[in-house]
Amino acid sequence: MQKYILLISSVVLSALTTAAITVKPTAGGQLSSLVTNHNETTLNVTGVMDARDFVFITDKLTSLTVLNLEQATIAAYESATPLLGDHRIFAANAIPPMALAGHPTLERFTVPSSVTTIGQAALAGCSKLINVAMNDGLTAIDSYAFAGCPAYATATLPRSLQRLGDGAFLRCTGLKTVKLGTSGTDAPLAIGNEAFMACSALNAITFSNKLASIGHRAFAGTAIKALDLSGYTSMTSVGDYAFATTPLTTVKFPSSVTTLGTGTLLYSTATSANIPNGLERIPNFAFAGAKGIANIDMNSSKVDSIGDYAFYMLNQPSEFIVPATVSYIGTRAMAGMTGLSTITTRAIEVPALGNEVWYGLDQPSITLMAPSASIEQYKTTEQWKEFYIKEDIRKGDVNLDGRIDVVDINAVINYILKLDPGSPFVYEAADVNNDNRIDVEDINRIINIILKIEVYAPVAPNTDDVITIDDFTIEAGQTQMINVNLTNMTSYSAMQCDIVLPEGLSVIEDGVATTLSSEQFIVKWDEQLNTLRIICYNDKGLTLGGENDQAVIAITVKADDELPAQSIIVIENATLSTTDCIAYYCENTITQVSKNTAVTDIAAAQYKVWAQGGTLVIESEQATTAQLIAMNGTYVPLAVMGGHNEYSDIHPGFYVVRIGGTSHKVVIK
Repeated sequence: MQKYILLISSVVLSALTTAAITVKPTAGGQLSSLVTNHNETTLNVTGVMDARDFVFITDKLTSLTVLNLEQATIAAYESATPLLGDHRIFAANAIPPMALAGHPTLERFTVPSSVTTIGQAALAGCSKLINVAMNDGLTAIDSYAFAGCPAYATATLPRSLQRLGDGAFLRCTGLKTVKLGTSGTDAPLAIGNEAFMACSALNAITFSNKLASIGHRAFAGTAIKALDLSGYTSMTSVGDYAFATTPLTTVKFPSSVTTLGTGTLLYSTATSANIPNGLERIPNFAFAGAKGIANIDMNSSKVDSIGDYAFYMLNQPSEFIVPATVSYIGTRAMAGMTGLSTITTRAIEVPALGNEVWYGLDQPSITLMAPSASIEQYKTTEQWKEFYIKEDIRKGDVNLDGRIDVVDINAVINYILKLDPGSPFVYEAADVNNDNRIDVEDINRIINIILKIEVYAPVAPNTDDVITIDDFTIEAGQTQMINVNLTNMTSYSAMQCDIVLPEGLSVIEDGVATTLSSEQFIVKWDEQLNTLRIICYNDKGLTLGGENDQAVIAITVKADDELPAQSIIVIENATLSTTDCIAYYCENTITQVSKNTAVTDIAAAQYKVWAQGGTLVIESEQATTAQLIAMNGTYVPLAVMGGHNEYSDIHPGFYVVRIGGTSHKVVIK
C-alpha cells in the first residue's frame, strides 16, 4: 500500500510541476507574487510586464522550458540601480537587454505581439533554446540577442525586420536555416557585423527582397555553399570579409551593390562570382586566392580602381578586361594570374599602378590590347610597357575615341550616304559584321552594342546644352507621359542618354516615342537595371528642329507602391552629335519626382527661388530648410530664414533646390 501511495504522490507532484499556468500581472513587477511555484515549466503571461519580471524569471524560474508572452505587454521601467547587466533604463514594447540571458532550461519563447525590439543579448547563452516565435511587427533584433545558443536550429525572421544587430546569432553552432516569415510587409533590412559568424552549420538563408546591406564578417565561418543575392535589388553594400572561410562555390551580387568590403571572398572556394555593375571600387584582397574563378566580367561595371591583391593568384582566367572607368590598379592586384594570355584595356587615360601589379607573370608573352588613341602612352609607361602591345580596334568604335555611341552611328550613316564621315574613320571598326561592306546592318549592330548599357568612362562636358525632364507628380498605379527636352538646341542630328529611374517607376512597353521635332528620327531604347538607354538618330542627314526646351522624345512611365514620396531621375552620359560627326557631351541633370497632392502646389507660392550670377537667392515667408541638389544626386542642406536669403560660393552648374515640397531648377554660373 505504501508503494502505491508513493507512486500516486509522484504522479501528482509531476503534474503540478509540468502543467502550464497562465497569469495576468499588472504593471509594477507583480509576476513574482503570481507565480509561487518556482518549478513551473510552462508559463503564459497575458498581462503587463517590465524588466523586474524578467529578472524574476531568470533568477527563480530555473526549470522553465516554455515561455509564451504573445499576449503580454512590456512596460517601460527605470531602475535606480543597474538591474540587467549595467542597464537601468528599459523601453516599452521591447524585450529588455539581457532579459533571459543564460537561462539554463528555456527551450521555446514567444515574443509579445506588441514588441518591436528584442534587446541586446536578450536570450544570449540560452543553451537549450530551440525555437523563438517572432511577431510580424518586430523591427529590430539588437546585438548578440541570440549569441551562443547552440540548440537553435531554424530561425524565422519576420518581414518587418529592419535591423539585425552585430553578432545577433554569433556562434549559434546548431543553426542550419534562416528563413523569412510568410506574412507581413517587407522592410529594408540591414545585417550587422558578425551577425551569423561562426554558425558552422548554417547552409541556407532567405531574406526579404529589400535586404539593404551585409556587415563585416557577417557570414564568416558558416557552411554556405551557394548564394544568389541577385534578386536583392535594394542591397548597396557588403562588409569586410563577409564570406571569409566559407565553402562558397557560387555567389551572385545584385547590380545595386556599390561597395564590397576588403577580402569579400578571400581564399574562398568560389568558382563563379560577378562584379556588380554599380560597384565603384574592387577592394583589397576581394577575390584573392579564389583559384576556382575562371572568368571575371567587368565590362559593364563602373569600377574606378582595383585594390591591392584584388585578384591575387587567380590562375584560371585567360582574358581580362580593364574597364574604361578604371584609373588605378593596386599593388600585386593581378600577381600570380599565370593563365592570362590577353589583357584588354578600355581606359583611354593610362591607369596609374601600384607596385609589382603583375608579379610572377611572363608579361612579354601576354598580349595587351590598348586603345588606338593612347597606345603610345601604354608603350612608354612603366609596367604596362612590358606587355606585347597591340592596337585594340573595337567593332563599332568607328572614330577610335574609346566609346561606342551615336557619333559612331552618324559616321557610318555619312559613309553610306557618301558624305564626310569625319576623321578618323576606321573601316575595320565600321564593318561590324565582317562582311566586307558597310551598310544598315552595321548600324543595327552598333545600336545593339550601345544598348548593352556598357559603362562609359567619365568625359568632361564640352557644351552648355543639356537634356532634361521637368519635375512631375505621379501616384501609385498611375501612368503618365513625360517629355525629354533638349535645351539651347543646336543643329544636332543624333542624341543619346541614360535615364536612371528611381525604384517604383518604370517605362511601360513601347513607352518611348518621337515628338513633332523628331518624327522623322529613329528611336531605339532598352531598359536594364532601371536605367533607360535611349538612342535617337536619322539616316537622312536631318537635324532636330524647334525652339529651346523642345521636347524631342516622350516617355510613358508607371508608378507602383515602391515609389518613395520624394525621389529623383538622373539623366547621365548624354551625348549629342552634329551632322559632321562632332561629339558634344552634356552635364548630368536631375528631375524631382513626387507623390504630393495639390496642397503642395498651394504651399509653393510661399517661396521664390532663382540664380543671380554665381549666387543662389531664396525668398521665403517663414524660416525653413531647403536642399541644394547637384546633378550627381548629392545634396547639402540650406538654412532658410524668413525674407531674403543669398548663398554664394556654390560651384557653377545645374542644381535643383527642394523647398516646401516643390523643386526649382537653377543654373549657377
